[in-house]
Amino acid sequence: MQVEVLKLRNALGLLEGLTKPKVEKVETTVKNKRGRSKTKVTKERTWPVLRNVMLQDRRAVATDLDIAVMVDLPEATLGRYLLPFKQVSKLLTYVPGNQEVTIEMRGNTVLLTWPEGSATYATESLDDYPVIPEIKPVMRHSVSADILVPALVSMLDYCAQEEARPVLSSVILLLGNPLEVAAGDGFRMAFKTLTVRWPTSNGISSILLPAKVVNTLSHLWRKAPRPMPDDLSKIGGIARTCCEQREYGNRGKPNTYPREVRQRFHAG
Repeated sequence: MQVEVLKLRNALGLLEGLTKPKVEKVETTVKNKRGRSKTKVTKERTWPVLRNVMLQDRRAVATDLDIAVMVDLPEATLGRYLLPFKQVSKLLTYVPGNQEVTIEMRGNTVLLTWPEGSATYATESLDDYPVIPEIKPVMRHSVSADILVPALVSMLDYCAQEEARPVLSSVILLLGNPLEVAAGDGFRMAFKTLTVRWPTSNGISSILLPAKVVNTLSHLWRKAPRPMPDDLSKIGGIARTCCEQREYGNRGKPNTYPREVRQRFHAG
């Protein structure tokens, strides 16, 4: 497989943050010289294969088993390739972006060669990488990321930190015209009305996005290359604030929230 260094570098940059396997605490009981039992806590990484990025089916894929991100990479047409994210990302920073790199899998090792050098890395077995199931969307709609993502990120401070409360640790999208976003941790709430529309479909009127998903969307939005607008005068408009925000604390006025928002968080 051959691919331009700059294209591969950009693809890996979008997948940053998803190649860190989870760490589990393992407790074991050991006895000291006096025969007394002592509990020893060790940390073990689960699924070390997740430190790699998979190239296959014209895509670069990374996952932490909670979230999966797929980036288009047309050069990955034949075969499967496993790249250790940390090592390859660091290597590509020193290779000129206009050069082409050739990638070869040799068992549990991957070989990268370019006009000025080569590098070999040990990887996990290709068969150990989890299969990402195909998801058939029940709703599809396009909306400006420059409007939606900053609004979602501004809600994160109002999400609950405990994962045991999945509703309160998420940001809710209230579909309609206009689209609205809200979040609340049981003590504070925030609500925004956006200048875009997202019509309801198939009986779906709201969408919950966990805080971790919002952080991933924020990373992709910041790292993804921006298309050049046809009219250069539009560039200044991208940075304008397009949202109207209303935030309240414990002593605010909850009745000013839409009925759907109040019902959602009172139930949570």
